[in-house]
Amino acid sequence: KYPLEAVQTMAKIAVRTENALDYVHIFQKKGISERIHSTDAISHATVQISQEIKADTILTITESGFTARMIAKYKPQCTVVAVSRLPERVRAMQLYWGVLPLLGPYSTNTDEMIELSLQCALHHSVIKDGASVVITAGVPIGTPGSTNLIKVVTVGTKLLSGTGIGSKTVTGRICVGRTAADFKDKLQKGDILVVDVLNDEFVPQAAAKAAAIIAEEGGLTSSTAIVGVTCGLPVIVGAEKATSKLADGLLVTVDPVSGDVYEGDINL
Repeated sequence: KYPLEAVQTMAKIAVRTENALDYVHIFQKKGISERIHSTDAISHATVQISQEIKADTILTITESGFTARMIAKYKPQCTVVAVSRLPERVRAMQLYWGVLPLLGPYSTNTDEMIELSLQCALHHSVIKDGASVVITAGVPIGTPGSTNLIKVVTVGTKLLSGTGIGSKTVTGRICVGRTAADFKDKLQKGDILVVDVLNDEFVPQAAAKAAAIIAEEGGLTSSTAIVGVTCGLPVIVGAEKATSKLADGLLVTVDPVSGDVYEGDINL
């Protein structure tokens, strides 16, 4: 009598159950057999990487849908987005566990295909800015059963780059420090301090309040670099025009490992 309500109720039960599952235990219990297809091995590694780095999404570029099915077998906790150029494969993948299939573009160039697939996923709002994405595909593109590539990317707008010191990723609001008043009153605890050159007189306030420091001045012997090493603060030096490119109050994520600064709260 109530087909719509019945399906809606089943969907709620499924979603609630899936939220409560121990995905790490499921993955470990699945294991991997001694003799498997190479695509299965890549899929197993993809899911393991996504769990270990706490990725937001797995993006698989697939011709036949086989890779998406192999990934679904290992029950990853994050969303699986599968992009295929073939409408019939997109329809078939609707039945795979945890997979969101998309009809996407095609290119024989691997890098271009990855970029086009990411843009397709962003366009359909299944991947958002700031997401950490594990991508799997096959080289050459378009050959079924050739999955042999895993790539981890961060989806976000890179504002500038420099030389990073430290290993801790920090997200916070920008505070551009130019005067003594900026360091005393404007700089708040947890801000990302941006300077052209960090003068010695401002070092105590910077070390006490800033969560990270970005400096236009380069060099691993600069005052900013020394503060980073001695105080354990993530810093980026040699960031050209940082004081003009980064405005007060802008939310950014500082990645000292790569030396990059991203706009917004980025999952690195």
